[in-house]
This record gives sequence, structure tokens and C-alpha cells, in this order.
Amino acid sequence: MPKEPTTPTKSAAEDSCGNASETPGRRRSLHQSRWTSRKRGAEAEIGLQLKKTDALEKYHLQPKDLEGLYYIPDFFDVPGKSFQGARKMYRERDVELQAREHHTGVKPFKVPTSYIIRKRADPKATIAKVPKTLLASKEALERKTQGHSWLWACLQRCYPHLGNGVEDWMLPSAAKRAKYFQSAIRDLPNYPPRTVPPAQLTHALQALRNVLDEAPVKGEDGEPIENEEHARKDELESGAVFWFWSKEYFTRVYQALYNVVLMDGVGPFGWGAARWMVYDEYSKWSGIEIDEEECKTYDNAHGWLQGRLPNRTDLQLEFSAFEEQNVPPLIWSLVNARLPVSNQ
Repeated sequence: MPKEPTTPTKSAAEDSCGNASETPGRRRSLHQSRWTSRKRGAEAEIGLQLKKTDALEKYHLQPKDLEGLYYIPDFFDVPGKSFQGARKMYRERDVELQAREHHTGVKPFKVPTSYIIRKRADPKATIAKVPKTLLASKEALERKTQGHSWLWACLQRCYPHLGNGVEDWMLPSAAKRAKYFQSAIRDLPNYPPRTVPPAQLTHALQALRNVLDEAPVKGEDGEPIENEEHARKDELESGAVFWFWSKEYFTRVYQALYNVVLMDGVGPFGWGAARWMVYDEYSKWSGIEIDEEECKTYDNAHGWLQGRLPNRTDLQLEFSAFEEQNVPPLIWSLVNARLPVSNQ
């Protein structure tokens, strides 16, 4: 199994958030410097970690109180032995919530894992009134989406507001929210107009819809909980695990897209609508993310909206954690060849 990529050093030119400048909308590969923020020893994604013994001592719990909590295995060298020992590493936030319930009898509101470090859009969160300090950001984001507010709403859902059950201390300050919105304005690409599928789907669009209805669904811990047969995982030497749509399922989606292009063309009632159907479904699996550590915003699903590309390395989708396997299925080249050059 290949070794984990190393983190390149920062360049001399850095932005206001202390990050090296980068082409807007161009998503860095899992195999480049973004690696450390996605999995620094499996820590950045899941928050601070505690050994089982430390968790029990610090929060005055019994081993049975940790049953059912998510953990990752951690292997370590045993002095004087030729084998490694293994221990369980728990997310400290999970242990804290468990301890609060255990010692007070009150079940606390459990903030999803992704809310701690990496904020993912929550489609169930309500949208609060736009603060005056963020109006300029809202207008700038709407210019990226041809005047539509869907991107603004998506980013707002990354930060539920008061009244949604989130404790005050978990909310980012107005200044932090403004900084994250500025990173989205800087990092995200300009999007094509959203095209709504026709009320009566064509045969090809309906076939695509049927395939997308089988898309795998992630749980809070990042593992698939529905349609698991269409998901696959890559496990690195460190024990870190990444989940992807399976190669077979990617192929089926691209085959359905290819049929749409052949039968309905690349206009608004063909590929123009189909690409948004796939984008919305894939975003539920891996969509827009705000990385607090790097002050960066990524759209992991943008590749579905791209027009014809000169080569596959320009495709902004990830198919594997291993670089040699991080390639689209063969049928992608057939779809790509029939797309318009512009993604607008």
C-alpha cells in the first residue's frame, strides 16, 4: 500500500489567511498539501482525540460508558517487543457529550462531527436574516451563481444560527463568518446557471434519476449507511479510511449521462439539467466544505458541472485516495468528448 503523501512547504506568496495563493475554484488534490487538513493522523477530520484510559480518567467514566462511541485504532511500538500494541482513540467531543449525559442525566444536543473542524452544509438548517455586515458577501456570492442565492444558502447552513439548537459557544463569531465567506468568494469558481429538469423527464433523464436514487448515503461518522454496495473505501497504512463512490457506480452514472447527451443533447433540457441532478446528489456525499485551518473553501462536486476538458487531470473530482487509482472510469472520455467547451 502506498505511503501517505507529504505536505509541501508554503510558498513565499501567501494570502491574508496565511495560505499560499491558488487558482480560484481549482481544488487541490487529496495527494497535495490539503492532505494535512483532511487527515492529520486522522485528527483534523474528527477533532481532538483521547486514549481510552485518558478518556475514562479525565471524564470520570467507566468502560461501559464508551460503548457505541466512534473510535479509530492506533498502533504503537511496545518497548522490548517485536510487535505493536493497539489502543482505541476516541473523539474528545464525543466523550465530553457522553460524560455530560452520564453525570447530569440530561442528554445534550450532539453537534455533528463535521461541525467541529470541517463545516459541511446541513440541508435541514434554517437560514437566518442576513446580517448587514454580510450583505456584501451575499451579493458577491450571487454574482458567482448568475444571480441565484443557492450558494449563499449552502454556506449559511455550514453555520447554524441561534435558535437551531446549537449552543452559543459552538457558534463562530461574526468576524469568523465574514472571513469564511470571503474565502468562498476567493476560492470557489463561477457556476453555470442552475437548470431545473423538465416537469416530465425524458427517457434518458428518468434513467439517470433512477441511477442517482441508488447513490450511497453517508452517516455522521462518514461511513455509508444506505446503498453501501455502491461505496468503496481506501485504507492507508496509518489506518486512515476514505470513502468514495465505487468504480462501478461512477461508471453507471457516467453511462447515464452519456445517454442523456446522445438522446437529449447538451442544451438546458439535456446535459444542462442532467449535470445539476448529479451535482446535487453527489454534494450530499461530498460537496462544499469550509476548512478552518487553511481558511479555504472547496467544492468537491464541481467536477460534475465542468464542460469539455483537455485531459482528465483537469477533472475536479476524486475517485481514490491513491494517486495511481485517482482516475475517472473509461467512459468519462466519451462523455467529455461530446460536451461543450464552456461550462456556462
